[in-house]
Amino acid sequence: MFGYIRPFQAELKVREFESYKAVYCALCRHLGWRYGALSRMTLSYDCTFWLLIAIGLQAKENDCVFCRQRCAVNPLKKCGHMQGQDEAFRFAAALSVLLMGEKIRDDSLDAPHLFGRLRSRFLLLITRRARKKAAADEPELAAMARQMTDAQRAAEQKETPLPDECADPTAKLLQYVFGRAARDETQRRILEEFGYFLGRWVYLMDAGDDFEEDRQKGDFNVFVKKYGPFPPGKLPPEEEKRVATSINELQNMNTARIQAALSLMPLQAFAPVVQNIVCLGLPFTQRSVLFTHTYRKGTKIK
Repeated sequence: MFGYIRPFQAELKVREFESYKAVYCALCRHLGWRYGALSRMTLSYDCTFWLLIAIGLQAKENDCVFCRQRCAVNPLKKCGHMQGQDEAFRFAAALSVLLMGEKIRDDSLDAPHLFGRLRSRFLLLITRRARKKAAADEPELAAMARQMTDAQRAAEQKETPLPDECADPTAKLLQYVFGRAARDETQRRILEEFGYFLGRWVYLMDAGDDFEEDRQKGDFNVFVKKYGPFPPGKLPPEEEKRVATSINELQNMNTARIQAALSLMPLQAFAPVVQNIVCLGLPFTQRSVLFTHTYRKGTKIK
């Protein structure tokens, strides 16, 4: 996952944002405990969002315990941490490590330049222990993540790749991941629907974000393939708007299905934060990537 699933901070209450950060910081601490300090580099807002759903379905608001501890990265600072829910945090930590491992593996195979391939292989080497431990903790998840990467590469290597086909492997992985948070069969059907369309949204959002860079470098991008060929140099504003509008229409269909599935979820905790992310955060990220070009991948929420 790529960090696109984040809250719209301006509309969150202070206590809601503090609880969100407490889950984020607790995940960071669990990553360090289980997989070593280097694994904290895999920390993401996307896996934090999974935790909000998983914990929100299992625990009531009053059951969530928060405390202030010294930051694992900056010991001079204290920050909120959520306590308990070790099983959910264990799965989210393994998910973080395994997804990053598959991203590095994919880069090592597809990087167009020798330096990029060498860098990816070096990262695979230094993360090998953490990845092996995460795979031992969650073998089914590890197999699913590997299968997703291989299926996505196969879809992207077709002569005429389509957005739906390329997004399907990521969608199926998140379908499985969110299904793991279910407590009964009814919840599983809702969560799998939610995860599938969220996975489509994430993949297509990343492709839309990288569209111009990939077009200029000649790297693969499903939207460059779908809407091209394009003339060299900067795209005319009307052509840029045409592509952005088409991507936005696809994403609007995905967000509608995500929001419909969310309306059926019996969240007992973190409901306002989850609703903020889905109903405000996703559309805001969409506009920022496609139209205002103000989104910056990898920026941290303050």
